[in-house]
Amino acid sequence: MSIKSNLMALMSIGAVLPVSGIAASPTEMTKDDWLGKLKSVAPTVICQGFFEDAALKKRMEELKIDNAKCVSLIPASFDKCQTQYYSSLPTTINKENASKWGHTMGECIGTDFATKHLIGTPPVSSDSSADNTTNSTANMSKDTWFAQLKSLAPTMICQGFFDDASIKKKLNDRNIDNTKCVTLIAPSFEKCQSDYYANLPATIDSKTANTWGRKIGECIGTDFAKKYLISAPSTDTGSTITDTSSETTSAPATATPN
Repeated sequence: MSIKSNLMALMSIGAVLPVSGIAASPTEMTKDDWLGKLKSVAPTVICQGFFEDAALKKRMEELKIDNAKCVSLIPASFDKCQTQYYSSLPTTINKENASKWGHTMGECIGTDFATKHLIGTPPVSSDSSADNTTNSTANMSKDTWFAQLKSLAPTMICQGFFDDASIKKKLNDRNIDNTKCVTLIAPSFEKCQSDYYANLPATIDSKTANTWGRKIGECIGTDFAKKYLISAPSTDTGSTITDTSSETTSAPATATPN
């Protein structure tokens, strides 16, 4: 897959998910069989990915979401994304298009889960019911929402980059490790927050959080890629990397709202 295609698949905060790897099929199968196989393994793999990341694990603990609860919440996001993309999936899934659509489904599932369950205020009640967690984004000010998003986005986006072999190589060629990646994401976040701030509603709920989470995530990924990935590798081992604007490959301007 080309660097442009990889970046397009990583433009939201849900891109951290390793679904494309588990989605690859060694033989052809119908899309219904493939979706059934993916649904049977995605919740476990996705939640494992969340809990292996220290920042995300801390956030899950704050929201009283343990692994069992995480696994129980993922299917709702899976069903939503399956409905969203079902008509676009090819009738027959093979190894090549399984990887592509696994990436797309992973991004969708992760974005939907994160905006519903991770970007919000921890519930004040000790009740660990799904309803309390699902509604954690209701009636949140956009400033609070941005603060929550900023605490999660750098870690998730950078993990997504390093989970992709092609992008990881480009980062390594530019002397960008995970710590440096997280640091470099911050200016892109600030830029995108400034670009979109006036357009966001004053109050963020689950629906608007999902829509704007995708747009902000895409903006961050695009800005980062233009500055640090779509250019000649830097020969400087310091923190500054030259932006070669003439080599920039355009990314989609907006994500499809849910």
